[in-house]
Amino acid sequence: MDYRKYGDTIVLCLVRGEEVLSCIREVCAAEQVRLAEISALGAADHAVVGVYHLDEKRFSPCVLDGEMEICALAGNVTRRGEELYLHLHGSLADAQGNVFGGHVNEIRISATAEIFIRLLPGEVNRRLDEKTGIFLMDFDIRGENGESS
Repeated sequence: MDYRKYGDTIVLCLVRGEEVLSCIREVCAAEQVRLAEISALGAADHAVVGVYHLDEKRFSPCVLDGEMEICALAGNVTRRGEELYLHLHGSLADAQGNVFGGHVNEIRISATAEIFIRLLPGEVNRRLDEKTGIFLMDFDIRGENGESS
């Protein structure tokens, strides 16, 4: 893993065998990221994506193995109390062009991944919504300039 910061953006490059979410967490912790937007592409050989079943309040995982292109990875960094909270969705294509995707739980890189983490001012927290079982964005905190985010 290697990264550089350019203005309000961290550019992160991953190599074979690295896991996307853990590397993003490591960089965000090192750079004290509180709020950011993430976009990425690359190549993977293993992924776990899923769909949230609202009526059952659970994710249904889909394990993907084999050569895949990460067509798109998009998401954000927020906070859940003092903890970093990542929320990522992605689409991955196999050699036949079949695309799979959903909420990303894990992606292992087979060649490289190019990840852009655009830093945003302020902070957004998460709170558990009992009705859905999902940690929703909570704007009831103050941004860095003292205004409601």
